[in-house]
Amino acid sequence: MSLALLSVMAGTVLPAAADGYAYRVANTVVVSGSEGNLKVVPGELDQRIVHIERRENGEELLLDIGTTLKLWRIPDGLARITWPYSKGMSLSREDAIALAGRENAADVLAWGADVSWPEIGPVMLILFEAGPESYGGLLSSAPAGIGVLRQMMFQTVDPRARPRSSHARQAPLGVETLPD
Repeated sequence: MSLALLSVMAGTVLPAAADGYAYRVANTVVVSGSEGNLKVVPGELDQRIVHIERRENGEELLLDIGTTLKLWRIPDGLARITWPYSKGMSLSREDAIALAGRENAADVLAWGADVSWPEIGPVMLILFEAGPESYGGLLSSAPAGIGVLRQMMFQTVDPRARPRSSHARQAPLGVETLPD
């Protein structure tokens, strides 16, 4: 299966300011090659803080990665999105449906856009709901084929929800900039 993404969403990313919730994002796996010969390597698990905000009744998603990217709602969710799956990958489409607690792919909320990604160039970016406090992401350098596909996971960061301990005096790297 090829990564079938949305050509109707092609366009430029509009500048906007995201004031949404903080998420810790990590690249979980990088897939390259062709469908018959996929190469799967663990992603760079360096984590960073990004902000995600839903706007316009969920029709738009703003992703602030230092630059704000606007993604548009995919009308039939993950039903329109497929990606290859091979041993060593962290997330299949079926996993995404289960994580979101949905019955089928069309019910999984998803957003996407063509963007220019730093150090990669033109890519298709897809974010989808992967639970009440997380998103999954796909970043494809060749939406019509495999090219390089990066899977990402976004988990909420809420310092108020972290257990407090007399031994824990320092916040994790990146969280110190969030309000307590």
